[in-house]
Formats: sequence, C-alpha cells, structure tokens
Amino acid sequence: MNNTAGMSPFFIADNRALDVLNSIAKPSNTEIDWISNGHDLLDWLEQGELLNSCEIKRYRASAELVACDAIAIEVRSLREWFRTFVTAHAGKALDTSALKLLAPLNIILAKGNMYEQIECCNTSDGKTRDEKNVFYWKRHRHSEDVDNILFVIAEVMGDLICKLDFSLVKKCEGPTCTLWFYDVSKNHSRRWCTMSVCGNRAKAALHRAKKKSLESLS
Repeated sequence: MNNTAGMSPFFIADNRALDVLNSIAKPSNTEIDWISNGHDLLDWLEQGELLNSCEIKRYRASAELVACDAIAIEVRSLREWFRTFVTAHAGKALDTSALKLLAPLNIILAKGNMYEQIECCNTSDGKTRDEKNVFYWKRHRHSEDVDNILFVIAEVMGDLICKLDFSLVKKCEGPTCTLWFYDVSKNHSRRWCTMSVCGNRAKAALHRAKKKSLESLS
C-alpha cells in the first residue's frame, strides 16, 4: 500500500462519513490510504474541514503528533467496521434491528466531551449570516487532546445514521471502483463516484460494445 504520494484525497461523497470510507482507494491500480499515519490523518481532517486550522496547527506543533499515529490506527479500524455496516445496509432504510450492530460506535461516542453553546451569527462586519436567526449552536470541546479526533469521526458516522436516509447511500457502479456516495442528485439517479472517472469509463465501454455489435452485423 502506497502513501498519499501527492494525490489529493477524494471528497466526492456529499457526506463526510462516506468520505471516511473513501479515504482508502485504488484510483490507479495502486491502493492509497490517506490516513496511513498521524501526519496523513491531520492532512485529511484539515482538507475535509473536520478540524479547524488552529486545532491542526496545535497538533502538528506538539508532542501529540506522535500520539496521532496511534489515533490513525484506531480511525482505520473504525473505518473498516463502518464499511462493513454500510455495505450491509446501504440502499435501504435502517430499522431497529441495526441498533445492536452500532454498539462499537456508541462506545466511542460515550467517551466524547463535546458541548454546545449559543453564539451570535454576526460576521466580521457586524451583520448576521441569516436574517431569521441571530443565534446558532456552536460545538466546543472540554479538552483538546488527540483522542477527540476519533470522536469527531464517530460523530459524522452517527449523523449519517441518525439524520439521513440510508436508502440513498450508494456505491459507485464502476466494476472496480470502491468509492461510496450519498445520492443528493435530482430523482436520486446518481450512479457513479464522478462522471469524469467512472461515468466516462462506462460511456466508453458502452460505445465500444455498440461498435463491436455493429461490426459483427456487417
């Protein structure tokens, strides 16, 4: 398995929990893991906007960067547990029978130390972002150690499970593609990770098949 080797991670899923699954992929016949170590994990979290720049900077500048290597191992383990769950339930609504399978996620979430505060929606120019809402909920952490990273990942997984329609969770139809996405397209007709990759490959394959069929008739 190669490291990231300069290739940007895929954030094509329209959902951060599914982007976690896509943090390991095989885009060019070589498997790449964008969270193979603590440094890569921080890069991925920053690009995915799951941690803010101040948090990332502090982790990189402290002894906790070493601890991030251990957290990366836990995140990869959680990722593969979640892949099993998603594979089993994607494309259909969740029912209560799935609850017992969520125990590993609930154990992690129980260790979280997040809390919410009411804050003003004012921007730097003193105006509010939304004229209807002057205030909004902002999440904070009681502590800032690297253990919170695992909780952040678990939380986006919980959001997908609790807030969204699991029947719209889909895997790309590309025959060798491993990428997942949440189908927010009109009529929920999305089939490919991206049209520029698997979509175009499918079109090209269809074109070749039609051409071959016509040639066989001539």
